[in-house]
Amino acid sequence: MVLVTGACGNVGAATVAELVDRGLRVRALDLPTKANRAVAAGFSARVDRCWGSITDRDLLARALGGVDHVLHLAAVIPPATDADQLAAYAVNVGGLRALVDAAEGAAGRPGVTFTSTAQVYGRNAEATAPRSTDEQVHPEDTYARQKVECEALLAASDLR
Repeated sequence: MVLVTGACGNVGAATVAELVDRGLRVRALDLPTKANRAVAAGFSARVDRCWGSITDRDLLARALGGVDHVLHLAAVIPPATDADQLAAYAVNVGGLRALVDAAEGAAGRPGVTFTSTAQVYGRNAEATAPRSTDEQVHPEDTYARQKVECEALLAASDLR
């Protein structure tokens, strides 16, 4: 089973649909807002819905039951990251820290795929593609700095 965090966001909802189309078992985790519930109503009946915050360690321990892999898409994104940097940090960095701790303690220890942003390399519209993860990071905003911290946190974990 694949756990998708941030499952009701734009990328999350499309990812859930694609995974279901490929025949995978999916558990969708997101906040229980009215908008998110409306998105989840469009999910296949085969999707296991899990409501709550990525920062809730007890919820994460339960959500990881039977999970082989996590696609971690949950995040506070700009401009909200700049409007309330502490709240964004609690979700973006604190949420990943909670997920890593829960995954490291889970039976079967699931793999984790983390989505970052090209902005960790700085404002790079003029850069030629493709970019390389070997490039030096140069985050210029709150969101990118939080993503760099998350990348380091995940790299230092026992997860792959």
